[in-house]
Amino acid sequence: MPLAAMTSYLFGSTATFAPQAGEKMPVLTMNHGPGGGAGVSNMLGSFLKTLPRAPTGVVVVEAHAFGAAGRGVAFAGSDAALCDAVAALLPDAVRGSVRGHGLSDCLRAFRGVPVVAVSLRGTEDPAAHLAMGEALAPLRAQGVVVVGSGVPSIHNFSVLFGPPRRPNIDAAFAFDDWLVESLGAADKVARLRRWDAAPGARVCHRAGESEHFFPTLVVAGAAGGDAGVACFPESHAAIIGMPADRILYPSRHFVFGG
Repeated sequence: MPLAAMTSYLFGSTATFAPQAGEKMPVLTMNHGPGGGAGVSNMLGSFLKTLPRAPTGVVVVEAHAFGAAGRGVAFAGSDAALCDAVAALLPDAVRGSVRGHGLSDCLRAFRGVPVVAVSLRGTEDPAAHLAMGEALAPLRAQGVVVVGSGVPSIHNFSVLFGPPRRPNIDAAFAFDDWLVESLGAADKVARLRRWDAAPGARVCHRAGESEHFFPTLVVAGAAGGDAGVACFPESHAAIIGMPADRILYPSRHFVFGG
């Protein structure tokens, strides 16, 4: 299917993006889970109810589109005005294919609101992704919500789906403690530049396979001075598809400025 037809099919038609100056919108980095079910879209529905005003648009940073434009950024969306606004802030951005189940959940939850999806850069350079978020930050004052679609806490399948081992569980909770503290800290950007040196970081996100952590870096960059706070903890059992008392490893969403 041609790219234009695929974009129209995925994103559908919405109201046209019209920026409205006002209170800055919160930003969210979420656990998009394995896909399927209504857990993520229900959580996003709860998030929508907390917004200070009706969103004029949504920018979704999708982990599954890591490297879709090499070291540049690919973007996709059917709303030309919001696409243009994103492209103006990310000068090396190009139209491309950006897909992922977190994006699909956002399209359901924010039905009728213009949505643009952006890829991650094809590099595990924290500074590049923090800067990407900083570049997108002005959209918040125009009514746009930035959502990171990935898995902040742990996305190492050999750990998650292998035999449970106490050292791995302890390492995952050590990283979770660091993440909760760091995203809420005034110097969060400095900490995130060296996130891979945090306790348990490489148990949770392996080198060369860390793309599901990187939407959190983009969102933290967009957050500016706003602190990150864990949110909607009750949603993870439905997202993961497992009773809460059987989940061995931490799972988090974080909202900044909410």
